[in-house]
Amino acid sequence: MNIVSMVLPCVASNVDNLAAAVALGLRSVPIPPLQNAVIAAVTVVGTFVSMAAGALLTQRVARAAGDIGAVAIIAIAAWTILRSWNPTPMTTPTVPGPETTLPAARAPISFRATIGLAVALAVNNVITGVGAGATGLSPGWTALLSGLVSVVFVGGGDRLALSIAVVLSARRAGALAGALLAVVGVYELVT
Repeated sequence: MNIVSMVLPCVASNVDNLAAAVALGLRSVPIPPLQNAVIAAVTVVGTFVSMAAGALLTQRVARAAGDIGAVAIIAIAAWTILRSWNPTPMTTPTVPGPETTLPAARAPISFRATIGLAVALAVNNVITGVGAGATGLSPGWTALLSGLVSVVFVGGGDRLALSIAVVLSARRAGALAGALLAVVGVYELVT
């Protein structure tokens, strides 16, 4: 098990968490620690279950499963990069904008919206987790690391939104996530 192979999918799968937190923060909708923990918990569960499924596939498919997982990660990377070129802007959860219903103070995201956001953000982790699990990465450690990265990205994204005026665009976030996944896939194929 290589730490690089664990860290890169976790970072790549959580770049959208950073972008969502920045976008919400710029709309004056902070994500408090409890909601951040809920998002991370859903990320951990989704990552673990998908990686366990990928590991099970590995046991069933024999020796080529690691290569299949690496190719799957590369394919997901290509899809992520291509999707980031789509001119349609990434949709964010429906949260009232500051110009309509929010008071001057920052009103935190509701718990109901948090659950929807957590599930939407965990989709990347689930998809990537199957491929990463097939490469033989530890589901437990990788899922916990992914949850930690989620907490840092969501908390950091909210704080970043307070200090910058430029949003990390959905296109750039998707391209960065895809590039990181491609690096992991190629690395797994050559090692």
